[in-house]
Order: sequence, then structure tokens, then C-alpha cells
Amino acid sequence: MANDTSNSGKAGLTRRTVLKGAAAVAGAAVGSGVITGFPTIWAQNIKDIVIRQMGSSGDTNKALEDAANADLPFRVQVTALDPSSVVARGISQTDTWDVLSDGTADLPLFWPAKSFQPIEKKRLNWWGDVSPIFTSGRATPEAKYGQGANPFNVINADGPGIDSKMVAEETEWLTGAPALHNADTLGIRPDLVGREINSWADLLSPEYKGRAAICAIPSVGMVDAAIALEAAGLVTYANKGNMTKEEIDATIENLIRLKREGHFRAFWSAYEESVNLMVGGETVIQSMWAPAVASVRAQGVPCVFQNLPEGYRCWAVALYINAKADGLLKDAIYEYLNWYHEAGKVGASFTLRGYYSAAPNTVRKVITPAQWDYFIEGKPASEDILDANGNVIEKTGGLRTGGSYYERLSNPAVWNSIMDENQYQIARWNEFLAT
Repeated sequence: MANDTSNSGKAGLTRRTVLKGAAAVAGAAVGSGVITGFPTIWAQNIKDIVIRQMGSSGDTNKALEDAANADLPFRVQVTALDPSSVVARGISQTDTWDVLSDGTADLPLFWPAKSFQPIEKKRLNWWGDVSPIFTSGRATPEAKYGQGANPFNVINADGPGIDSKMVAEETEWLTGAPALHNADTLGIRPDLVGREINSWADLLSPEYKGRAAICAIPSVGMVDAAIALEAAGLVTYANKGNMTKEEIDATIENLIRLKREGHFRAFWSAYEESVNLMVGGETVIQSMWAPAVASVRAQGVPCVFQNLPEGYRCWAVALYINAKADGLLKDAIYEYLNWYHEAGKVGASFTLRGYYSAAPNTVRKVITPAQWDYFIEGKPASEDILDANGNVIEKTGGLRTGGSYYERLSNPAVWNSIMDENQYQIARWNEFLAT
């Protein structure tokens, strides 16, 4: 976003164009250029490379696999797992993946395990278009930094080796290649809530007893609950992204009380569940993710991703290279990382689901000007806005709540995090769910 990429195609051959041609005919000419700079054996063997990407279904899916395999001279094979399995296999089964997609919040678990190798920043052609979130920790110089694990705290490495450390300063090396990010808040049914929703505290309001829901994933649901509890004046936190045992206890005790009073209709684990709850009117206010809101709206049901003064729970996802990857496979992975953003397809699919690409400007050549203005600039829709499946999610004149990309990402209440008391947090959260 810092740099306009309307001319990002660059004159002449791209390295990917060369590789695509090399896969078809080793040493053959591509357009008016001739393949140079790669050993013949490289060109002959690249078509046999398979990059195995593992991650969660939100960003590691069949659509990604199909798009990559249509464009690249090697194969990409994806495996989608639930978030906890991604972390477990990412640490203990490193022979089952080459590229891993996961939240930057989990880096304190992965990096000490030496699962990943640092990424050379200068090999990422799109780095000049990356969001300022990943170069300074702030969407704008005036933006809030936010509590919790701001991506800038963990995205840089201090050297090229697997023994390098994560550092909160710009270096020539990355722990991962930023993929996407977003700012989450409450989803509401404006036709059913009966009044203006203007605080996270409304999630806990007695008037929504039996019609509220929160996410069952502890790293998400507990932080959402903490924002609401603090807004309601029930608990005060030093850092909602890294609670003390006393703060965890206060959070859980309040949640158990609310649960026993019948306040919560459900605790959802997959965004599809949150969609069904909202479409059916079983809930009217709940923690929600952007694709879920889009899915509800695509079914003709009013749903708003509510902008609230306390701010957003923010998060980021990056792509990580297996520490064991080398040679031709490693070269292919870098080519894949460049395609991921330069082609614009992946970022466009994120944008049309309500997420943000880590290099937002790269999607401009794929989405329409009206979609760009609506999703990124926060302007009223100049035409009906369609999602990735062609469904109308906003009528002409409609406005996306929360404003522009910069307005949303300038107000992070807290970033997703792994707390120092992570094990205690999970144990107490499970106690709450089982009560």
C-alpha cells in the first residue's frame, strides 16, 4: 500500500516466465528472450518438484493449489488441518511439509524448535509493496501498536541460520513471508439487535442473553471475551495478549458465571458454524471472522462487522520455509513465494472474503476499481459488490463498516498471541467449556 504497484508487472521477462518455459522445454526461448542463468539440469528437473504446503483451510485450500498449478512450472500440493494440528505437525513432523502457513502469533513456539529457516528479504520481489504493519508494526505512523504479539515483534530474524533470533527491528532476514492479515470484531444482526451496538461490552449485555456466542478456540475466544469484559468494567488487564494467572482466573470466573446464567447460545470452532448461527437468527451478536460475515450477507441476511471504539483483535499469517529445504526445492519455494503476491490472485481472493493481503497493492490488477474502493479505501460501493463466488454482498451505495484499510488496522486493541501462561490459559479455558 505504501507504493503503487499498477506497473508492478515490470518490463521484460520475469523469472517465473523463464521457469515456466524451462519446465516445458529445457533451454527453449521464451518470447523474444532466451533462458539463461540456470543449469540445464535445473530446467529439466523443475517440473518434478512438488512443494507441500500445510496450513489451515482459510488460506491453504484447493483454490490455492489449482491457481498455483495453473501458473507455475512445478506442482504445489496443499494439506489443510485444524490450527492445533498445524502447530503440532509443524514442530514434530517436519518431514511432512515444505512450506507451512500459520499465524505469526505461533512463532514463539516454532522458532525455538528450529522448524523454519530464515527467508532472505531481497529475494522477495514484492517486499516494497508489503504493508507497513510488517515494516514498522503500525499501519500509519500515528496508528496504535496494540497489545499482544504485534507481527513486527516476530517477523524479522537477526541472521540467516536456524539459530538466529527473532528481533523487533528491520533486518535482511525474515522468520516468514507475510501472507495475509486482518482486524476482527463483533458480528451483529442489525435487524435483530434492536439498538445501536457501540461497544464490545454489548456482547455481554443481559438483553442478549441466550443470543450471544463466542469462538471456542482459546487464543481467539478468550481475547475476545477479555476485550468485552474490560469494556464492561468487569476486569482490568495490563496486557490482554499476555494475561497473568490472576487475569486468566478473573476472565474464566466471569465467563463461567455468564454461561451458568445462560448468556451464551453457542461456542463455535469453525466459521461455518458462526454463519449458521447468524443466518438462523439463533445469535444476534457474536465474535466473528470476515469470511463468515461475507457468507451471511451473500445469503441475503443482514450482518455487520461492527466498528467499535475499543478496537479490533488483529492477526497475521505468514508462509514459512522448512529448515531442511535446500537446492532446487528451496529455489522453487522462493519462486512460489513471489508468485503468491505478484500474480495478485491469492491476495484478491483474500480481499473479496474480507481479509487483507500482506501486500495489498498487488491485488489492484486483479480486482475491479469498485472492489478496491469498497474493500481497501472504505468508500461507498459504486456498483454491486460481488464476493469471490459472484454473490452480491453489498448493494450500490453501501459502505463497509470500519472504514478504510488504514482506519481498521490503525486501531488494534490486541494482536493474537501465545501467552506466557499458555498452558494454564488452555486448561482454564477447557474448564470453562466443560462447565
